[in-house]
Amino acid sequence: MNAILPTSIVELTKSIIFEVVDSQHTGLLGVSVLLMIWTSSSAFRAVIKGVNKAYSFKENRSFIKRSIISMIGIILLALIILLALAMLVFGNVIGAYIISRIPFYKIIIFLWNMFRYAFVFIVMIFIFALIYMFAPAKRLKLKEVIPGSVFSTIGWIGVSFGFSFYINNFGNYSRFYGSLGAVFILMTWLFLISMIFILGVEINCVMSQIKYKSVNNEY
Repeated sequence: MNAILPTSIVELTKSIIFEVVDSQHTGLLGVSVLLMIWTSSSAFRAVIKGVNKAYSFKENRSFIKRSIISMIGIILLALIILLALAMLVFGNVIGAYIISRIPFYKIIIFLWNMFRYAFVFIVMIFIFALIYMFAPAKRLKLKEVIPGSVFSTIGWIGVSFGFSFYINNFGNYSRFYGSLGAVFILMTWLFLISMIFILGVEINCVMSQIKYKSVNNEY
């Protein structure tokens, strides 16, 4: 997990998870999760506004519909992170089990690692494509959002690995600032991957404009 997330973020996340697991107030936990999703969806509504501006689309959907789309978008983005973490963490557990049970484990381990990384990559593209298709006021076709989806997937993975490597090896923010440093690192990471997401939108928009101009030139 430390390969894609800085150690300080991992420790901060673990402390939050353990606190939630140890808590007996399940009702309060449910309310907190819903409140967090709703608060995060307000930021996603701003993303929807930016997407519409990039495509020059006029927003004609109701506030309720945009809020629902925003909450679904937040959940999908959270699923990307959880899926990547789950495949990396449980993938190692499965790999260890394979080593203990199968004689020719090296080939199987290689194939398993190829499969789990390819699976995460494909699912990330699919989730990004869903968001890029339904976020604008006008629904886009799947082929129109594939370029940005691929870019965002590669960008998220690349930025996460690069940022994690830098923080774990060169940046000692958590050592000097403690939990506050971990929060700062988390916010910086979220900012970077948000920029990747927006760039994916711009790439889809530019590609659509190029295709539209080429079609018009043919006629």
